[in-house]
Amino acid sequence: MTIRALCITSAAALLLAACGDDDHPGRTPTGIPTAAFTATAGAPRTATPTATGGGQPQPTPTESQPAGSPTTPAAAYTVTATPTAGRSAALAIGSALAEPAEVIEISVVLTAGGAVAGTQNDIGFPPEAPIVATTAGRPNCSVNPSLGKGGTSFAFQPPGCAAGGDCAAVRAIVLALDNVDPIPIGALLYSCRVAVSQNAADGIYPLPCTNAAASDPDGNALATTCAPGSVVVGSLRTPTPTAPAITPTVVAPTATVTVPPTPTPRTGAEGALPPIGAAGRWFTDALGRVVQLRGVNMVAKRDPFYPAAFGFGGDDAAFLAANGFNAVRLGIDFRGLMPTPGVVETAYLDHLAETVRVLVAHDLFVLLDFHQDGFAPMFNGNGLPDWMAISDGLPNPPDAVFPLYYIQNPAMQRAFESFWANRPGPGGVGIQDYFLQGVRAVAARFADEPRVLGTELMNEPWPGADWGPCALDANGCPDIEAQRLRPFYDRGAGAARAEAPSQMVFVEPFVLFNFGQANTSLPGPDERLALSFHSYALDAASEEGVVARAVAAAERDRRPVLCSEFGASVDPVLLNRIAGQLEQGLVPWLFWSYDENITIDLTRPPGGDNLRSSEAFDALVRPYPVAVAGTPTAISFDPATRVFRFEYDTTAPAGGALPPWVLTAVSVPARQYPGGYLVEVEGAVVTSPPDAPLLTLQRTPGAAAVTVAIAPAV
Repeated sequence: MTIRALCITSAAALLLAACGDDDHPGRTPTGIPTAAFTATAGAPRTATPTATGGGQPQPTPTESQPAGSPTTPAAAYTVTATPTAGRSAALAIGSALAEPAEVIEISVVLTAGGAVAGTQNDIGFPPEAPIVATTAGRPNCSVNPSLGKGGTSFAFQPPGCAAGGDCAAVRAIVLALDNVDPIPIGALLYSCRVAVSQNAADGIYPLPCTNAAASDPDGNALATTCAPGSVVVGSLRTPTPTAPAITPTVVAPTATVTVPPTPTPRTGAEGALPPIGAAGRWFTDALGRVVQLRGVNMVAKRDPFYPAAFGFGGDDAAFLAANGFNAVRLGIDFRGLMPTPGVVETAYLDHLAETVRVLVAHDLFVLLDFHQDGFAPMFNGNGLPDWMAISDGLPNPPDAVFPLYYIQNPAMQRAFESFWANRPGPGGVGIQDYFLQGVRAVAARFADEPRVLGTELMNEPWPGADWGPCALDANGCPDIEAQRLRPFYDRGAGAARAEAPSQMVFVEPFVLFNFGQANTSLPGPDERLALSFHSYALDAASEEGVVARAVAAAERDRRPVLCSEFGASVDPVLLNRIAGQLEQGLVPWLFWSYDENITIDLTRPPGGDNLRSSEAFDALVRPYPVAVAGTPTAISFDPATRVFRFEYDTTAPAGGALPPWVLTAVSVPARQYPGGYLVEVEGAVVTSPPDAPLLTLQRTPGAAAVTVAIAPAV
């Protein structure tokens, strides 16, 4: 691309003073020059705004430019063209929570737009704002080095403002002569360090954003908006009563990061990015961030065994996403998948694929769950067809029902034992072989969908008649697991990964583990596997035991862990308690279940009077870290005060820190914060707009840890 293609001829866009035109190379258009003043850290500024002047650009030796930028500074210009119709960009100034005499960092983020190659804006510092400069002669600002915008410049405004006197704004022009690559949405554009004066009074001081402009890679002007920021002086708990909801952030003084430029880096501002992998006990996304899943189960246990038949669809997926959930455990019933021995029903897979498509369209991850309870209908159970049940004619009491039928029904116990032994079924083919045929078919159908987490081979497996040690021995039943579960899981993982090599395979201990009394030898160090467990203990201490034992197994084998079921209740006390236990254990979770315990009627719009219990739903809709640019160390949420606290180490599980442009994303649902929220951060800066449903954070250079506190604004 030629230099001319980089030049922009509109005040709503950006112009390079170094750009000329083909007829008059080197000539600069008429415009508003940049300028600078001299100020000293710690000295209160009492500026009075003055009018912006015109005329030719007047470069001065005090203008702030990065090394390697053009010798002629960037400037803003008068309107000569109308912004391109239908094209726009949006910027936002961040906010900061500070104390008097503290150095803070104000960041500006590109929050929306299409193909934005360059931006301009002024951060205003009104006379009443107790903000002073931290360097003499030029703004203490730095461009995000990952953008590769080497022509960026910063200058105090208005031109010629007096040192330490009447300068009222900092102008930033982010661009490059040799790089017109689009800036990623959500990217940090630049940040400026300023100081709060020593005698600053408590209050909220707005930072207006003016003279905002943007251009696309072809030099076309874009209609541009810019959200203001603010500086909050004082406590998070006592904001100025009349102030609007804001998103303040506290940062420590830092030095500029030196990072090699990366073309159009992905910041992850939109949340966890597929595909999902693993590092140690953690799930990780495509950027290497730790992912916390929060979601629900949706399992159709009645004919025709797929959720859409009962009304589950796009409105439900949108409802879940709008309330901060990011995952669904989707049930697969073998009665629908293989009603006839050896024949996979492709129409059934088509119905499941449509539900997966709907969920993925709303950025939800999907876990494919081979679900059963009580083996088959002939035992009052579900999940597997009767033709798979080999019971040898043992007693099958008709009044034995869930959950006691596991210990009351000898025929069902023998059916499980026959499955683990892969005894021959119809046509002399092993029952387990038929099952693995279905696993391969499902894995193959969804192998190319990056938001499919993988397959869970069997929900709540039962050992058989000799179940006692699995429930009563503190060490569990490792011998029975080794004889029955491990061979099946090894074969199942091989079948699934043969078709979908990039997806994980989730394995559960015997269902007795979920009562919190015994350990498990699963998942083992197999890199294909993730540990799945449920929390259905009978008291709080045992509930805590379930989580602790699952985490211990995951850490022992360095495999990720997921609580794929808990709840089965509309008791908010129970749900808050278990959700808190899982938060304490830093464990992702999926609630049981959407159709049984959240929504009354799937054929009606979700929410409102179609909720089984608003209080129970409130217990599930909680803030949580969606994707962490580091390793979580603490998560807690107080339902009474709605205060959320989160801490993480900036070292990623795979080792080292992630690139500085990779953001941490925290879900902050409006259902918990209808009046907005306040944020207090140490070790990072907020890069999202005020009250955004997804709070994004960028670590400050050198920060080893980040702490976050969120509280209601009103």
